[in-house]
Amino acid sequence: MMEKNNSRAVKLALVNITKDLECPPLTLVYLATYLKKHLKNRIKIKIVDINFEDPSKTIMRLKPDIVGISSMTIRYNYAKRLVEQLKKHADVPVILGGVHISTCPESFSKVFDIAVRGEGEKTILELIELFEKRRAFPVDELKKIKGIMFWDNSNAVRTEAREMLDLKEIPVPDRDYLNPQYFWPRVSYNKIRGKKVIEAGMLTSRGCPYRCVFCSTSLFWNKIRFQAAEKVAKEIKYLITNFKVNYIVMYDDFFAITEDRATEIYNAMKKESLIGKVRISCSLRANLVTDKLCSILRKIGVVTANFGFESGSNRILQYLKAESVTVEQNKNAVRLCRKHGFDVTGSFMMGNPGEKMEDMQKTLELMGWMQKKGVIDLWCGVAKPYPATKFWEYGIKNNLIDENFNFDLVDPSYIHNPVFLDKSISKEEFFRIFREAKYISFSISNKNESRIARKIKDFVYYNKILCDIAKFMAQRMPDKITERMHLK
Repeated sequence: MMEKNNSRAVKLALVNITKDLECPPLTLVYLATYLKKHLKNRIKIKIVDINFEDPSKTIMRLKPDIVGISSMTIRYNYAKRLVEQLKKHADVPVILGGVHISTCPESFSKVFDIAVRGEGEKTILELIELFEKRRAFPVDELKKIKGIMFWDNSNAVRTEAREMLDLKEIPVPDRDYLNPQYFWPRVSYNKIRGKKVIEAGMLTSRGCPYRCVFCSTSLFWNKIRFQAAEKVAKEIKYLITNFKVNYIVMYDDFFAITEDRATEIYNAMKKESLIGKVRISCSLRANLVTDKLCSILRKIGVVTANFGFESGSNRILQYLKAESVTVEQNKNAVRLCRKHGFDVTGSFMMGNPGEKMEDMQKTLELMGWMQKKGVIDLWCGVAKPYPATKFWEYGIKNNLIDENFNFDLVDPSYIHNPVFLDKSISKEEFFRIFREAKYISFSISNKNESRIARKIKDFVYYNKILCDIAKFMAQRMPDKITERMHLK
């Protein structure tokens, strides 16, 4: 339901197009909360969520004044199709935001009216205030707003970049904007050994100081900024009190970037009497893991540590992570985390630029080593290019990417277009070794799935025609069905 408010309020529909029941659209919640803080009863906001409804039908029913859509690269084509369909029935301005358009502005389509580049809170506030005043988006006024793109007849206009916000200005995101089903007890992958949890996600920082060649996060957020430890504790308390949350996934990579930062969070949580009331999953950087850091994290309530291991080949790993981590550091991080009782999960990539069969064989060997050390979940994907990354630059330089590149194919789980596969390796050889990696992953993960079911799914997965049909079906099914069928 739209929030009840006066009839003159601007009606805004924020649309989540990412199908993932385990990852609520927190960035949209940040936007909604920020707008509500500043505009109060002058705005009505509804998050339209593809995980629970047909976005097109819901938008048509709500008849909003403005539609906002956030899109990653993998969902950009879907976003265009959705807006094309919407525009056939409603003359409503559509604002696009998210990582994709921020890193690939040249892909800005005329189906969208405005694009927000980079951090969106202050920019969309100014856009709503303009619409509130003029009930339209006049070009001469749009030119005064930083951090956007828009169409002036057939010309795409970019305004100057917007400065980053001080995170003190951003309120704790109000999860009442989310569908309550996100907080239903559920058994999720690798969550506390299969027990039901009430889960929530948090961001305790924005940005990244590292420059991994495959990642666009650092490009989107620019420099790293941290929420105050007291604010982190306040948000944890809010989630426990209001939603009975007992398991929190820290989405950012730097919940515990240093021992001092972890200590600050521990002290803030202790002051709020939160120690022992929630379990936490967080991502760590292997080169920063120490015995002392693990001890502090254990006291905070961390039970699961996730890593981007990426490769078992030092040569490839050094390239992927810009010489910031080694295979031995990955191993040491696993040893320390297991010593302190953490469940460990992680991810790898195959088909990287310049990667040979012997490099991928080393990845298999490392995955096997981790299996013996008790790592509970490993995932292996195919290296794919994302706009503005070093991967993307490599693809353009080597004529692997052009203006007709299909953004749907950047899905790392889609094996049939290994963009960077070395010329010395045939697709058959790549499929064989990738299948071995997936087999190790399946053997490690504690999933209640029969081998017959796995063989059927593998048959579909490695057959391009069947795989494409399955992906097509998955895009058109409710998320709950695709989750059960493992079509995502």
